[in-house]
Amino acid sequence: MEKGARDRAAAAFVNALSHTPVPAECLKITGDCYKGRPSGIRPHLYQQSLDRKKGFLEALLGLALCRHHQGQPVEAARLYKEALELKPDCLEAQLSLADLFYEQGMEEAAQAFYEQALRSEPRLIQASLRLAGFAVKRER
Repeated sequence: MEKGARDRAAAAFVNALSHTPVPAECLKITGDCYKGRPSGIRPHLYQQSLDRKKGFLEALLGLALCRHHQGQPVEAARLYKEALELKPDCLEAQLSLADLFYEQGMEEAAQAFYEQALRSEPRLIQASLRLAGFAVKRER
């Protein structure tokens, strides 16, 4: 994709959305356009999506990720837990919550969510490595 094309496409999409009633899915997609870019976090798009469609799991996860990247671990954890209430086997929420707790030094909570994720998907390398690290740390 040519340099700046993604930004122009996202700007055009946002402009179009400003002139029409917007489905929750469109706002979520627009938020995804900015995800992973430090200057591009747009939590308000995910929030607007949730305002229009309560319980929209993908928007909830997007907002949680934004809050996580913005350094708001308590709010991110609340949102990830809300996602797990909607879908208890949501692997993305389990792993994200485990990573969040790991980053916060809350190893027991992190371990519980890594184990939960591994029950759903036994081949998760990241979760297996983190659990192995916890075990080694306990042995010392």
